[in-house]
Formats: sequence, C-alpha cells, structure tokens
Amino acid sequence: MRTVALCLAALAAMLSGCATPIEARVDYDDSVDFSGYRGFVWVSDRPMVVAGAEVDPLTQQHVQAAVERELATRGYTVELDPGRAQFAIAFTVGTRETVTPGAYPAPTRQGWSGGPWSGTAAQSATYRQGTLAIDVFDLAQRRAVWHGWAIADITQERLGNPLSTVNEAVAAILADFPPGQASTTP
Repeated sequence: MRTVALCLAALAAMLSGCATPIEARVDYDDSVDFSGYRGFVWVSDRPMVVAGAEVDPLTQQHVQAAVERELATRGYTVELDPGRAQFAIAFTVGTRETVTPGAYPAPTRQGWSGGPWSGTAAQSATYRQGTLAIDVFDLAQRRAVWHGWAIADITQERLGNPLSTVNEAVAAILADFPPGQASTTP
C-alpha cells in the first residue's frame, strides 16, 4: 500500500511539473492616474499585431474576448463610441524558436593505457516560445501608458487547448491592471 501511495505521489509531482505556468510582466508610466479610466475601445477593427508568426483568426477572437472579459471583471466597459472611452487597447502575438545549450560529463577511455578520462559532451534543446503582449494607450494624451506581456513554452498540451492558454495568459497579464489597484474596480 505504501508503494502505491509513493507511486501516486510521484505521478502527481511529474504531472504538475509538465505544464509550466504562464508568467507575466508589466511596465507602465507611473505618472498616469489610471483611476479615471472607465471605458475602452480597440485601436482598430483589427487590433492584433502579428510578430513573427502566422496566427489564425480565431486566436484574435479568443484574445479579444478574454481581454474584454478580464477588464469587465474590473468594471471597465467596451465603448462603441470612441469619444466616451478613456483608453484604447492593442495586442501582439508572436512565437520564436529558442535553443538552450548544455553540456554534461562524458566518461571515455583514451590512450594506450586505457585509463579513464573525463570529457564533456554537448547537447542542446530546441523549443518554441509564444508571446502575448497587451498595450494600453491613453486617448487624451495619445500615447502608450501600460504594457503587459507573457511568455510561455508552446507545449502539445497548450496547442491542444488554445482557448484555455489564451485565457490563462490574458488573466496573468491583466492581473495587476490597473497598477496599484488590481483588487479594486473603477
């Protein structure tokens, strides 16, 4: 029975380590008073800027819906009339190949004596990372005031469930929006 419990614990630990969490970062202009923001518009009918990847149209719809839903939970509304909005939103989606070099000891035998000699063997891992960035522009000042982004490894699990991945990334990025007021609504 103890062996079964240990195996289940090991399996749970391995499965929890399979999906790396999506970590987000933000940068913003700390001179901006975000408390006056109530409504927003998209920068255009096509607010997605594609960087280094072809993205299917459903991805744009998923990101827009996730952003609108996350901002609605904070009390913001999508304005049909841009004159009523205080800020505009755009987003960028991209991917890149990343190579991680590595080396490990490789024992070999060398020379006539056949004595042990330790060398190194090189090995590298190639993987793809996806990036989602969300930008907020102050409409009165006509400039960028907030930028949030998330980078995550593109795994088979994430490819198999893109809607969940988009929702997780958007929630992580907007978790601290507006700055200093993440737990309150406008």
